[in-house]
Formats: sequence, C-alpha cells, structure tokens
Amino acid sequence: FIFDDNFLIINNPYVKNFNISKIFTTGIFHFKPKELSHGNYYYRPLQSLSYSVEYILWKLNPVGYRTTNILLHSLNSLFIFLLLFLIFKDKILALLSGIFFCIHPAQACLVTFIAGRSNLLETFFTLSSILAFVYCLACCGKKYYYFSLLLYVAALLSREGALLLPLYLIACLTFFKLKKKRIILLLIPYIALSLLYIMIRHAFFPFGKYGILPSLSLHQLFNFALRLHDYFWQLLLTLNLKVELFNKHYMAKFIFYFLSSVMPIYFLTKAVISKDKVIFSAFILYFIGLIPLIKLDENLNNLGPILSEHYVYNASIGFCILLAY
Repeated sequence: FIFDDNFLIINNPYVKNFNISKIFTTGIFHFKPKELSHGNYYYRPLQSLSYSVEYILWKLNPVGYRTTNILLHSLNSLFIFLLLFLIFKDKILALLSGIFFCIHPAQACLVTFIAGRSNLLETFFTLSSILAFVYCLACCGKKYYYFSLLLYVAALLSREGALLLPLYLIACLTFFKLKKKRIILLLIPYIALSLLYIMIRHAFFPFGKYGILPSLSLHQLFNFALRLHDYFWQLLLTLNLKVELFNKHYMAKFIFYFLSSVMPIYFLTKAVISKDKVIFSAFILYFIGLIPLIKLDENLNNLGPILSEHYVYNASIGFCILLAY
C-alpha cells in the first residue's frame, strides 16, 4: 500500500467494519490527517464500498486490491471494443483500439495505484452506460435505456467526472439518424440526473475541492491550450523514456515535438477534407476526456507529469482509436 492507499484502506474503520451508512455520507478522505488533507471534499462512495467488500475477501493483502484494478481496466478495454464495433461495424478497428488502450504504458500510473480505483470505476460505469445506450438505439431494446440510466447513477457515485457522460452520448447520437425531438427526449433524463446529483452534493455531501461546476477564467483556458501538446506527447512517449532520450539527444527532442505538433493538425485536416467520422470521433473523445484538466492545470503543473498521466485515462481512449485507425 502506498500514499493514499493507507488513508483509504488501512486507516479507514468504515471500510474494515463495513459501515455502509458512513461510506455513503462522508468524504472518502474522512480519516486523512488535517495537515495532509485538503478537506473532506471527495465523495466517492462506490470506491470505499469496493474496498469494504475486498477487505472481507483478502484483508490487508494488496495483491487482491491490485488484481481488482487490473480486472476493471481489462473490462474497460473490452467495453471499448464492443462500443466501437457497435458504432463502426469494424472488428479490426475495435479490437486494436481496445488492445492499445489495455496495454498503453501511460495506464500503469493509474491501474497499479490502488487509490486510483475511482477513475477505473467511473470509466467502467460510464462506458457500460454508453454501451447500453448505444445498444438500445441499435437494437431498439428499451430496457437497455433504463439500464443505462441506472449505470449512470453508479458512475456518478464513483467519481464526479462522470458528469461528462451526456457529452459522450451526444457524440454517439451523431451516428444515428434520429429526429431532434427524440434526441432531446433521450438526453433529458441524463441531464436531470446530472442536475439532481449536483444539487444533492451541494446540499448534503462534500461538494468537491475544485467545484463540480468550476468557474473558468481566460487565463485557465489559455494555460490549458498551451498544455494540450504535453497531454498528447505523453501518450506518444512514456515519461521515463522521454527524459532519457531528450537529455541525451537534443535533435530527437526537436523532431519529436515537431511531429507531435504536426500529427494532430494533419489528422484533423484529413478528417475535414474526407469527412472521416472515425478521426472526428477519436478527437472528440480525446478532448471530452481532457475537460476536467482545465481546472486542474495549475495543480498538474506543480505536482508533475506523473499525476497528469493519472488524469488522461479517459482521454487516451480517443488517442488509441486514432492509433488503431
């Protein structure tokens, strides 16, 4: 167990004693010392609940907890394959995208960190909710729509980043020929759940260190735009390899930065000219996944690129689709 694992599991009596009422009414860092904590702001009940179930199974053996993380990551990769196959009907594209997402070195930071469970759970329930939604549209199964809504609630209880799910659904809806009225009717329940979640969090539970609906400044947006290049290169080259390579070979640094700047422009231009939906979808998924980083930009700058890798988990889906394509 490392870093926050100690506060979330070892020093958490709510987890050890399976106190479900406390798990759902307190922030996840409730037992973190005040001098080390930013406050009781993170509401992630399903993360603590998963630890409670695991504590019954393997007590304080970290192998079990990490195995669960690997299993969740593997299932997320499978969901990516199923979702892309449903939308594009291309087995090779779907399979390669799922494989690249599964084995990408940047995922190691999150998957091997037991405290990273909230991100994995958020993605697990978000992808399964989107998958049920798309399956409902593709196969006209109304029961899958209600199942999708239920999974969205689970995603929100895993991590507040799940509030981006309606944006993912809008991106998926572009692949189906539906009337505007039906599109609005399909999205209203998800938007209603989002607003309900925000109101309940604000009134009764920890609201969030950075705010669920943060106020944005032009300065933050400008800094975020400047760092978009960094987020892209860290998916092209792992941090350790980048440091080792660039410190020895300055020309390699110049060539790499040039190519990593030109590549996105080239692909976007290609997508516009040929109206390529796969490339558009990849970039849309990539940028939606990066939205939470707008408010976290200053913190990532102070804490370093390793934490940044931790936060590009969802954005890397779009990158892996582009790589597979």
